[in-house]
Amino acid sequence: MKLKMVLPGLGLLILGACATAPSPNSLAGVPVIEFGNAVPAHTDFILHFPAGKDIPTDILISGDIFQQASQQVMTVKLKRDIYSYKNWLSYDGQNWHSAQDELGMMLDIKIPSHAHPHRGHIKLNLSEKK
Repeated sequence: MKLKMVLPGLGLLILGACATAPSPNSLAGVPVIEFGNAVPAHTDFILHFPAGKDIPTDILISGDIFQQASQQVMTVKLKRDIYSYKNWLSYDGQNWHSAQDELGMMLDIKIPSHAHPHRGHIKLNLSEKK
């Protein structure tokens, strides 16, 4: 079985880290774009995920083995603001930390099969490490 993971938005935050966190001075003038709004095509930006605002995620199950595919949009809301800049995360837009050090991700996918003769599931858990 082949598993392809595409992790947009918050999922990208945990994939890697650079050596030195950006300083507020180094990010002065970098536009802050609220999630859901258009991002600049050819310039740096900080992506802001406001607390309490819907973050939609498309779920799609398809393939030529199915008579009928299924798609659903699910939404989650954050408890507090998160700012994302490359591989860095900030809760206030000023103090930056390695997203990999701040967030943990667990993805569990089970499809009905001989090894799992039950309902399939897709479980994604993003949690603070602290």
